Amino acid sequence: MDTTNVENKEYDVMQMLLEADPSKVKLPTGKIEIKRLSELLGNPVYFECRAVPIEKYNDIQKDAVRYNEEGGIEDIEITDTQIMTVIAGTIKPDFKDEALKKHYGAPTPKELVKKILPLPGEVNRVYKFIKKLSGDRKDAVEEVKNS
Repeated sequence: MDTTNVENKEYDVMQMLLEADPSKVKLPTGKIEIKRLSELLGNPVYFECRAVPIEKYNDIQKDAVRYNEEGGIEDIEITDTQIMTVIAGTIKPDFKDEALKKHYGAPTPKELVKKILPLPGEVNRVYKFIKKLSGDRKDAVEEVKNS
């Protein structure tokens, strides 16, 4: 098998990365409409979201695990994982904003998400959108067959 072509491709990738402007390598962003809020408020309500970086994603996953007295996994809080991902991945609205929390009578960002998105399906859809931005989709990475 001739590996020259494969080695050249790897070199090209290295060269491209070395020549790239690092500021262009950033987290993807996107907008999602919350239709129920759009209907209630009479104007389109869009959440501006971004991918969650790996370190934050790992922290969210660890925090959602509940351990028993023996140190084994007792439970995994799926809803907590989703809500914390929504908080970390939503740029606008900023669920950590003090004025917004005060306006909705929410002491924490988590409680604010529950007040603005009280329906589990809405939290799940925003969570899935952020996960998609974070690379959790079929077309994010493609296997290349050896030629």
